[in-house]
Amino acid sequence: MLKSAITALKEAHKRALNLYKLRRGRIADYLFLDLNGPLREKPLRLPWWHRYQPAPVRTPVDGHSLDELRETLKVVSSDPRVKGLIVDVTLLESGWANIQSLRSIFDQFKESDKKLVVYADDFNILNYYLASAADLIVMPPGSYWNVLGLAMSFSYLGEFLETLGLKPEVIAISPYKGAGDTYARTSMSDEQREMMSWILDAQYDTLVEGMSQGRNIPINSIKDLIDKIPYRAEQALEHKLIDEVAYLDQLANILSEEPVSLDTKPPRVAPLQQALANLIQPPKTVSSNKIAIVSVEGTIQYGSSRAIPSPIPLPFIGNQQAGSHTFAQAIRRAERDPKVSAIVCYINSPGGSALASDLMWRELERVRRRKPVVAYMGNVAASGGYYIAAGCDHIVAQPLTLTGSIGVLFMKLSSHDFYENMYIYKESLQRGQRARLYDTESSYTAEEKQVIEDTIRDSYVQFKDRVLNGRPLDDEHLEPVAGGRVWLGSQAAKHNLVDELGDLHSAIDKAKMLAGIDKDQETSHYWLRPSRKWRLPLPITAQGVRQPLKQLQESLSPVTRERLKFIMPFHFKQNSKP
Repeated sequence: MLKSAITALKEAHKRALNLYKLRRGRIADYLFLDLNGPLREKPLRLPWWHRYQPAPVRTPVDGHSLDELRETLKVVSSDPRVKGLIVDVTLLESGWANIQSLRSIFDQFKESDKKLVVYADDFNILNYYLASAADLIVMPPGSYWNVLGLAMSFSYLGEFLETLGLKPEVIAISPYKGAGDTYARTSMSDEQREMMSWILDAQYDTLVEGMSQGRNIPINSIKDLIDKIPYRAEQALEHKLIDEVAYLDQLANILSEEPVSLDTKPPRVAPLQQALANLIQPPKTVSSNKIAIVSVEGTIQYGSSRAIPSPIPLPFIGNQQAGSHTFAQAIRRAERDPKVSAIVCYINSPGGSALASDLMWRELERVRRRKPVVAYMGNVAASGGYYIAAGCDHIVAQPLTLTGSIGVLFMKLSSHDFYENMYIYKESLQRGQRARLYDTESSYTAEEKQVIEDTIRDSYVQFKDRVLNGRPLDDEHLEPVAGGRVWLGSQAAKHNLVDELGDLHSAIDKAKMLAGIDKDQETSHYWLRPSRKWRLPLPITAQGVRQPLKQLQESLSPVTRERLKFIMPFHFKQNSKP
């Protein structure tokens, strides 16, 4: 009763504040949003003291989150005084699935009949695909339309490592599971070439189709224009790839509804963040039903989640690690919360530890018997990432999400020749015939190799069993799409590996439906943090002050301890620069 009264008072205060804002008169006609920097799915977690820093010395927050942008643009679209939004996407950094989610947010904003203007100093394939959803595309004179198409390149270190005396020994369930090819081979395998070709073809077709729809230019014409780049801004205008050639300071004059003269003033433009407090806030219905979002981001490892500060990507380890213990505690917290009606599991991971993936799968498999669980795949949810998703009631992905890679591999780097080349001589004693099975100082014997192959085969059977348990598939139809093959979300949907194509809010809507909540009923969602309190007893370890070296050792420990990997066979990064 008291809670309902407090909610009613808050809404009354909001209505009174909105009325006051309306009576204050005009605000800027157009709001300016700088989208430069990384684009994330969830808001960046800031330390508690960040809000108390004085503005002049406050640490800047780099980039934006889709969750915040969705809510912000909803506020902008509901204010009748605002005519439109100007977005600068020059230095936008993002994965393809996030770009598709942002494009759908733009589409929703345009339904409010407000003008959406996208500006960039130059265009590449990433920011132009996003810009093609706008009403008006603007670039300055002298800049170039550099939509270069797509390209992938791979490096192979096999011969280089051999010259050092290091011998990579990779055992995979199939040639498509090629995560070890970088270290063991000197060229691309036929299977890898085939797989990357179908990914590249589907990705390119999706992007070109989006540009064609947004600009109302035939698909073949778009492809022909891309093949003949670059184009200066004036040439891009002639080909109807953009709408205006102007500098940023000239946008107000372009957006004026009548010729600008001494008697008329151009529309006013203001930064969105400065104007946000003066915008009319749409009404919100507070509901007791909540949707908890639990995230799996980075390489999957046993133990706690952690981030490793490194200027370069760390192979197999990953700069960000999703820990099985951290995930389990978050799931158990959502399970015990009576206000949580359903759970959305956000997965943005290329996979990792086979053991950790299975432990995380088990948490979802167990909790979904009490509450609905929906998986939403971000830019990548492959191998161990897909293993986890198979434990959910429903799987949602974007068409350009990288997923699949159902398979297992084992890899070790034999260093016997390396030590000899360095004039380092090692001797060892052992008890037990297989005491040195995972030793990196010697190559496998035929018997040892057979043992590893049997282990991989058993793990692969378990992986497929998890998928068959959660997906409408039989083994006859699963095997041709498994074996380590990677798919885009649109392809995975055709193979019944994914249920629905959409964004995070599509997953939230599905979770509401599975929880029996009316589609039109307001619900709140939040990103759940794991509780500091352990829900189940775990081995107690001494906790001291972690030194940087010790933290790195802890991060490397799961990699060296666990042998079997559910991990995607390549690292794909889209460069936003032309």
